[in-house]
Amino acid sequence: MARVGTYTSAVGLWPRFIAGCIDLAILGPLRVGQWLLTAAWGTAGPTFVIPFIMNAAYFTWFWTKWGGATPGKRVVGLRVVDAETGETIDLAAARKRWLGLMCSIATFGFGFAQVISDPHHQALHDRWAKTRVVRGRIYTTAGRRRGIDRRHARIREQGAVSARRLDGRSAGEPRR
Repeated sequence: MARVGTYTSAVGLWPRFIAGCIDLAILGPLRVGQWLLTAAWGTAGPTFVIPFIMNAAYFTWFWTKWGGATPGKRVVGLRVVDAETGETIDLAAARKRWLGLMCSIATFGFGFAQVISDPHHQALHDRWAKTRVVRGRIYTTAGRRRGIDRRHARIREQGAVSARRLDGRSAGEPRR
């Protein structure tokens, strides 16, 4: 599982809004396809279900398999993590968060308005799924980037005295 270096840095409303607009631009062609199918079939029955399922698959897949970030969140530098552990969320939490997201949208944005007043900047769907939106890169559970951890393990196995990090510090040395 991946973890964020400082997952306490919760994100407010505007960065989330920008990320949402980017994701909406990506999902927009889905709606055009729905309108074209509705015009061709003359009914809205099965054409309503297809974008709904695609929307759910889009968000849950990116939240669970792509480091907790949709393309919009990745552009802005945001991630969705478990509120307690800081790890990437699992499929059950992603589904719960997506259903909560639909409820937040259905209430004309009331669920998003909670980001402003909540001390942890959690929206309704974040609270329900026990997630947080944070800034940060993907780190391993040890708190370091994945490649650095593997390199340190190899250096230690080879009997080196100390492993140096990319920023010049030793593995156990505090920040300057």
